Amino acid sequence: RFIVGHVSDVTLGAAVYLGLCELGVGEAGRLAAVYVAVSAGRPWVRRVIDGRLGLDDKACKGCKDEGKRGVE
Repeated sequence: RFIVGHVSDVTLGAAVYLGLCELGVGEAGRLAAVYVAVSAGRPWVRRVIDGRLGLDDKACKGCKDEGKRGVE
């Protein structure tokens, strides 16, 4: 889960960054958009990946922080 989470964050960030490069957005704008996309998109991407891998939310056992899922 740790590796899959980081790979999905890097992939999402790279896609946003490269898309904004093509649109001609400045460096500061690209970095800000990548930060917002990765931090806001992380729960959505994890839900999609968990659905594809067949993982359920019961692995969390009551934790509220997304970063602690599956660590127990």
